[in-house]
Amino acid sequence: MEDHLGCVITGTIGVDAHVIGTKVISRALREAGFKVVELGAQTPAEEFIMAAQ
Repeated sequence: MEDHLGCVITGTIGVDAHVIGTKVISRALREAGFKVVELGAQTPAEEFIMAAQ
């Protein structure tokens, strides 16, 4: 079992294709000890909801 501080979901919703910021944040969170689930660019909001459940 992995030890981590918590889980964070990152990505961009809808037609936004700017993922550089989410990549930077994801890396920083991982280095800080968080589990990060990256959903990528142009992700429907429903996928964020499903990932959070």
